[in-house]
Amino acid sequence: MKPSKNHVLLAMGYRDDGWLSTILHAEQLHQAQVAAWQHGGGLGAAPALHAPWLGHAPKIWERRLRFGLDLPAASLLHLLDPAYADSLLIARRRCDHLVASVTDVAFWRQRTRANTWLRRRIVRGLAVADATVAISQQTAGEMQQLLAIEATRVIYLGTDPALFALSMQPRDPNQLLHVGSTLERKGIDRILRLLAHLPGSVHLLQLGGVFTSQQQRLIAALNLGHRIVQRPATLMQLVHAYQTAAALVFPSRYEGYGLPCIEARLCGTNVFTSAAVPATEVLRQDPGTTILDVELLDEAVAVRGGAGELGRRLDEMAQQMMLRMGVQTPLANRQWYGWDRVAREHLDLYAGLGYQVQPRREVA
Repeated sequence: MKPSKNHVLLAMGYRDDGWLSTILHAEQLHQAQVAAWQHGGGLGAAPALHAPWLGHAPKIWERRLRFGLDLPAASLLHLLDPAYADSLLIARRRCDHLVASVTDVAFWRQRTRANTWLRRRIVRGLAVADATVAISQQTAGEMQQLLAIEATRVIYLGTDPALFALSMQPRDPNQLLHVGSTLERKGIDRILRLLAHLPGSVHLLQLGGVFTSQQQRLIAALNLGHRIVQRPATLMQLVHAYQTAAALVFPSRYEGYGLPCIEARLCGTNVFTSAAVPATEVLRQDPGTTILDVELLDEAVAVRGGAGELGRRLDEMAQQMMLRMGVQTPLANRQWYGWDRVAREHLDLYAGLGYQVQPRREVA
């Protein structure tokens, strides 16, 4: 049976992949679009979410083929995980409109001889989409430069301003926070070199990662073990950490977006980050966000620096940070960062493709 022209299907990759950020993106966008439908604002039928469990790990080619073949027919299919964009080559036969979100181009950056075939299929899949959504200007630029694909629109990710909220809880003036994995691109080595030049009372709480052996050796070499705590966290523990820390430090070398920076600022927490984090595109004018001199930190890492002129410059950076950590400023225009705005921008995109956007008919 031909699918309803009011059928929007949001699809992510297999949940077995364990990409929590992708799962959050898919579920929150779906909830926001369902809310828009319930309030009669943009969709003629409730959108569906395709977020399957695979349950086993077949060979990569079988995995890719199965995902595409199992995609339900839809009037408009919106794929939210670019790593599965090759499935659009199959889905285009039974879907009227195709939209693909590109969170980053890590799949292209991580090039090996073994994944050449798959990378090319992913790019071909993105190329057949009627529209591509980049989650930042940085991602849009990389799509054009590395993939030769023009992003149709940039739509920044959302989060929950009601959950990540201001609090009357007292802050620990000496608590630095880092949230997320400890992959090399996260700049953990930069954080450690910086911590070594901050007063001994300042400590780091790292949530969600596990230090690599190389990072552990650097911690030992800098005698920082007693100043660092690392642990997993529930969602409410994460919110509490944002609300009570003096600052989030997030000097990544590469990010798709950098939601912890947005979450921290919604909680009124100072953010120290790098220009490589695309979240700075919307936080650049925010007085509570500071772009770190990561070239200085990288110089310190490269030469194992800590004394002389390099040490003096690091000490100056540390002093400036301590002054800024002492003044907490709220984030302006909080609701803009919510999923309601993200849903509206996507509905506008769908309408531009010719998707039949109608108000919901009330049941008598």
